[in-house]
Amino acid sequence: MKKILLAGIASLFLFGCKPPVPKDIIQPDDMGKILYDIHIADGYVNTIPLPDSAKKVASSFYKGIYKKYGTDSAAYTKSMNFYYTHPDLMSSIYEKIKVDLTAAKKKVDKVVADSVAAAQKKLQKKLDTAKKTAVLDPKLIKNVKAKDSLLVKKDSALVKPKKKIRKKKLRKVQIQTTQK
Repeated sequence: MKKILLAGIASLFLFGCKPPVPKDIIQPDDMGKILYDIHIADGYVNTIPLPDSAKKVASSFYKGIYKKYGTDSAAYTKSMNFYYTHPDLMSSIYEKIKVDLTAAKKKVDKVVADSVAAAQKKLQKKLDTAKKTAVLDPKLIKNVKAKDSLLVKKDSALVKPKKKIRKKKLRKVQIQTTQK
């Protein structure tokens, strides 16, 4: 009975433990960070419309990523080949990358939403100020130069009508245009 129990425990230790990643292979945590940065760089490179320029930019990004993590393209390729043959490890790496990318996307979405809200608030404040100024002093509305057509709306009640053109001046203009 003791022999069977010892054999069972020994087999658990032998077969139950995963073999460690070899020393010459980039470790899973570092590989996850490298792949995360590479995927971010690839996302940017895919927005470049010229293929030749995209290749140059991608090459410089990859070199920077390898330098950041103290590795090179040969070690990266060797490690990728190792992880391709160990899909369980590759899957766990990509699960972490997926979580990290989702968190980064949430941060970017929050920043975008905050900046849009701030811009809307700023525009609304300018619009309110322009409305107050127009109501209080109609003469000042002439001095307002709108950068955006949505910021200032001229009220037809505040704008003075243009002087009527005399019939004689109108006739002269018509005669001149017909002579040409």
